Amino acid sequence: MLHYEFGTGIRNPSPFFELNQRYFGNYAGSDFHDFRMRLRRTRDGIAGAYFNGEPTAVLQTMRFQSGGNSLEIPKTSGELTGGETYMNYDPAGNTLVFVTFTVEPSLRHQSVNGSHLTDAALKDLISHYDGVEFMITYSPATRAAVKMHLRHGARPVMRLPKARPGLVIDGAPAEDVVVMGYEWPSYDMSILGDFKIEA
Repeated sequence: MLHYEFGTGIRNPSPFFELNQRYFGNYAGSDFHDFRMRLRRTRDGIAGAYFNGEPTAVLQTMRFQSGGNSLEIPKTSGELTGGETYMNYDPAGNTLVFVTFTVEPSLRHQSVNGSHLTDAALKDLISHYDGVEFMITYSPATRAAVKMHLRHGARPVMRLPKARPGLVIDGAPAEDVVVMGYEWPSYDMSILGDFKIEA
């Protein structure tokens, strides 16, 4: 029921761009041409998910060299993505970042093999990118996003204030980012207290 296309293999990228921009604004690309350039620059770094043939979810990733050093994690989205151009995407980078992950709201809780579609898609995408030495997220600092990644085994690494200046999601400020680590040498579990989640 779920299937995926990656990078320039995404046959019709327009609905994925529109879905992502609905939530992340210009952080999803300033326009469709910009998004198409990202598809080329990141090889298979952008994933489009379909449910029953309909565009359903989109993931943008970044790769760079960090060596697992938290000091090497860019402190803003602009630093991470080369000013939102993705020109600094390093296909040989040892660190993969889930930059944005967006699911069509009406399908987020759709049942897929006993799981919500959001969780099923995220699980599949984590598996697809498995093998990179370090894997982290650049998630909006919301309780829902933190809990979602916790369910899949990630742990908080750091909180980055105003990493996405001006971003508003569903009417709420979403400038701060929580970096969650799937594969990372160290974590800061105290961050969970910011979201009233027990460690």
